[in-house]
Amino acid sequence: MTTTKMGTKATTRMANAGWWAVAALVAVGACGSDGGDEGSFDLPTAGSLGGPVLPSPRVQPLYFKGFPYATEMDTFLTRLASTPYWSTVTSEYGVGALTSLPGYATNVSVPARLTDQTLPGLLAAALTEGTAALGSPRADTIYALFFDPATTLVVTELTLCQPGQPSAYHDEWAVGGLQVPVAIVPTCASFPGQPSLSGAGVVTLALSHELVEAATDPFPNTRPAWTGIDRDHVLWSVAFSGAELADLCENDVPNTVMPGDIGYPVQRIWSNEGARAGTGPCVPVPAGEVYFNAVADLPSRGTATIGQTQQSYSVPVQQAAIGAQASAHLTFHGGPGAPTDLRAVAFELDDATSSQSAHPVVVTGKVGQSVTAQIATSSSATGVVPLIVGAGSGHGDLHLWVGGVDRR
Repeated sequence: MTTTKMGTKATTRMANAGWWAVAALVAVGACGSDGGDEGSFDLPTAGSLGGPVLPSPRVQPLYFKGFPYATEMDTFLTRLASTPYWSTVTSEYGVGALTSLPGYATNVSVPARLTDQTLPGLLAAALTEGTAALGSPRADTIYALFFDPATTLVVTELTLCQPGQPSAYHDEWAVGGLQVPVAIVPTCASFPGQPSLSGAGVVTLALSHELVEAATDPFPNTRPAWTGIDRDHVLWSVAFSGAELADLCENDVPNTVMPGDIGYPVQRIWSNEGARAGTGPCVPVPAGEVYFNAVADLPSRGTATIGQTQQSYSVPVQQAAIGAQASAHLTFHGGPGAPTDLRAVAFELDDATSSQSAHPVVVTGKVGQSVTAQIATSSSATGVVPLIVGAGSGHGDLHLWVGGVDRR
């Protein structure tokens, strides 16, 4: 399998607020079920670019002054390391059991505003201060940094926790001549698409995302690992601003589970095994959920120019004239027992804000049925752009699928 990497040097991802408007749009309707029609879900395959994973990962929490949830994080990480969630979401990628180390509260002074240039110095200072308790830096240890809610973090010119901006990220930093994986988790007041979530739960949801990615892609700059995707589905990485394992699931609804043995919300993570089995690509699968989606007919191929390197990829597309109204031919698919009465919308992701400014039109259908949906767009795009299809059953769930439109 050939894979390609998208995105920036570090994972700076979050659920796009526009998806949740789509979720609301398709979440009204009656439901039934039948034997299902799996057909072809046409899902991507996540791939490794050859870098190492952490076969025996350790996580070292570092609490800077003012972080309000140190006790909760210690409890959460201890439970995370001893319950099935971790192996469920990481074992197929070669990651072993997680070891949670005792949290360390550092006295290192933190300025009111931090950037990706100043953050590594804080880690070095904390490790120097706490040498007796923390030991020397280790490449098998994910150093998780937590901050006062009043601290502003600006990474690659993005202000974390702000609307439309990341809620956390992971990276690799050089400390004492050694590259180590890090997870940077600010104390956000809320999480995109989770309006009822507050307090420590906002932090654990973001932390679960970053820990999984830091274990499966610990050195994203120098030796990237599970951050690839098969070439035919490369537009998924454009639509979701990344192809790491948590990125691919953060926009499905529900993207969160709260295992009883953990007691805090965690994110669902992409599973190649689940995608192949038809049980759904995002695990753990909530009790009673049967996967379904809507797939567009893409009869042609187009050339997509992607990423900072402007590399070209041949991808499946449907063709349309520049600025002209176009429609997508969709087919609903679902596993045995899937709802039969479904809704779907289709829209182009022309730029970072188009999912919020486009106005999709809902179409309805049953599992196994093909329908025609008008493609919503917010600008006169040219070239190949992602075509997003969202399918819902009326129970507040949303499964996204990504294709392409070649505007000529």
